[in-house]
Amino acid sequence: MIRTIVFILSIFPIFALAGKQVNIHNIISFGDSLSDASNKHLISLYMNQASNNLISVRALPPNVSGRFSNGFTWVDQLHISFWRQPSFPALKVINSTMVIETAGENHAYPLKVNSLTGNNWSVGGAMTGDGYLADETVADGSTVRSGTTVLPNIGQQISDYLAQHKKFAPTDLVLIQGGTNNLWFTLFANQGDTGTSTALKLVEHIKQLQRHGAKHILVMNIPPLYLGAWLNPFYDQAKAFVDEFNQSLAKELDHLIQLQTSANIYLMDADVFLTKVVKQIQTQGEFYHQPTAIRLSNVSDSAWNWVTNEVVEKPNQYIFWDGLHPTAAVHRLLAYQAEQLLEQYGIIPAGMAK
Repeated sequence: MIRTIVFILSIFPIFALAGKQVNIHNIISFGDSLSDASNKHLISLYMNQASNNLISVRALPPNVSGRFSNGFTWVDQLHISFWRQPSFPALKVINSTMVIETAGENHAYPLKVNSLTGNNWSVGGAMTGDGYLADETVADGSTVRSGTTVLPNIGQQISDYLAQHKKFAPTDLVLIQGGTNNLWFTLFANQGDTGTSTALKLVEHIKQLQRHGAKHILVMNIPPLYLGAWLNPFYDQAKAFVDEFNQSLAKELDHLIQLQTSANIYLMDADVFLTKVVKQIQTQGEFYHQPTAIRLSNVSDSAWNWVTNEVVEKPNQYIFWDGLHPTAAVHRLLAYQAEQLLEQYGIIPAGMAK
């Protein structure tokens, strides 16, 4: 069944062909809020404290454990499936001075965020590309003037990892995803990206992983997030961007196959999978996944109303937690797809024999 819902690309899948198993000792993740293990929450918490509450804290309850969902992300749940514990945030130390104007006067607020030594470098708001971005909510009557461009984009996340670890181990599994925020900041700011330009940046990050020793790379494309309430008013533009991104990503990864590099790349097509889930709900009234006992019945509504702070009675029957991010149930389904895909190529956690 996995072959009907997940499009698989693998560069030189010698392990699967040889019938061998590869024992993975560590998972390292790069991405945005779909993978974030609370980095954005923690950074915004430090910013809030440093600015005397002028900057808001992101991913507060009813979000769970600093995730942008009502539970663990697909990255966390893959970790749990492998080693019975979630992923942990990883971050390079941040030093800055925030300048915020209030009542016509500029005030300086020193900011220091301590480094974190986990395995998940993903940060909510991150785009494909290098460098840093600013993404904060400031109190009415105040304006940020400088010093908040501290959130690492995906390329910067990889650079921060390499500055600390130098290279990847052959037994590392690297997870990478991104692109939704390039769409977001193109729609609502002046980012000016296309689906193709965004995908090409992600491919460059994948090449960087390869150059520094990564042997097993799982790439997730962009799911149909335009079905949620936040992007649905821009449905045509958002869908065109996502479709172009996913097509360009598949094409570029196919090109990497022809290069016959020593790395294995696995593309998990979350777009195709969730589109099939949605169609089943629309035609049959619900989607039921027997291996996980997950039942979904609501396609476009939000389980949590962030304006009223009300949560529906059964949030895990919804696809969307807020207007953009998936519920923990959907994350569990994505983790299951990732696990099944990896297992096809003999990629299993160390200590497990199958």
